[in-house]
Parts: sequence; C-alpha cells; structure tokens
Amino acid sequence: MSKLGKWLYNYSNAESWCGEPSFDTREEAIKAGMEDSDMYKCFDVGQEMSYDASDFALGADDILELLNERAYDECGVCAEDGMDLKTNEADFGQAMMKFIDQYIEAPSWFSVVDIETIQKVNKHMGDDDE
Repeated sequence: MSKLGKWLYNYSNAESWCGEPSFDTREEAIKAGMEDSDMYKCFDVGQEMSYDASDFALGADDILELLNERAYDECGVCAEDGMDLKTNEADFGQAMMKFIDQYIEAPSWFSVVDIETIQKVNKHMGDDDE
C-alpha cells in the first residue's frame, strides 16, 4: 500500500528526484532549499510517495484478458470463447496478494506528490536604505 514519506527539494525541474537529502517536514525542506545553491531563483519541494508491489497488482479481469489474448494469438478462432475464472474475484485477489508478498520485491523507487514551486527571495533586492 502506498504511503507518504519524507520531504525533498529539487532544483533541476526534472521528472526525476533524488531521495537525498530528505527531511521530516515541508518547512525543513524549504529551509534547506533556500540555504542551498544561489544559482537558482526557485526550486520545487514535494513529498515522497512510496509503493508496495501490491499497488500494481492485476485484477482477475486483467489477467483473463491477457490470457485470452495470448490464447487467441496462439490458437486463433478456436480460442474465441475464452477462459473464465474458476473462483470469485475476492478469492483471486487474496491469492494474487499472497503471490506478490511471497515472490515480488517491493519497489525501491518512489514518486513525488504535493509539489510546490518556492521562489527564493534575494535579501539584497529591494533594499532602499541608501
């Protein structure tokens, strides 16, 4: 099941975010981004969304469709009637989750959600104390 994790900042405006450094709060990530490189006028901050393999599990309908497509490709019109599920979808779902838990590694990657662009403020801009 997907879950929210640490906060990150990113200057590259890229689709790919690095997991380090990461922060417990949004405010900590913003502070670090503000203190980091002066080369950028803005940066993005967002929160990690990690996943389990079960987040991408196929349902009974998906599996049957794939099996029936392969059968048709192999056997042609003889396979037009297709295959049906032997059990109910709930039982199939439980079997799929058991298979995933036993045989599939959890992904090491994540997505980033709640992305917000933060504008850096130049401390010297707008100073009219002359």
